[in-house]
Amino acid sequence: MSETVESATPAFEAATPALCRLQLGSELRQLRTQSGMKAAEVCRILSWAGSKLTRLETADNGIVEPADVIALCQIYEATPEKQRTLTGYATVTKTKKDW
Repeated sequence: MSETVESATPAFEAATPALCRLQLGSELRQLRTQSGMKAAEVCRILSWAGSKLTRLETADNGIVEPADVIALCQIYEATPEKQRTLTGYATVTKTKKDW
């Protein structure tokens, strides 16, 4: 009996940077909301300007640093799987070009 082996490549690797930014922003905002934290509180903890978090959550930035995503995931207590997915989105924004 033969088994079909599906690709282990995450879906975000085939996505465009723009799509990854949109998905990342949406999921980060959802995590923050679920954690019950206000944007100002997150920015205070990370010593960020409020505009930085706003740009991340609204996909109004060209490149997202994976380290920023990891910091947010830790604050929001995201699952390791969610953190890997979101970091993957951020990596795509750094390694691929929007055309």
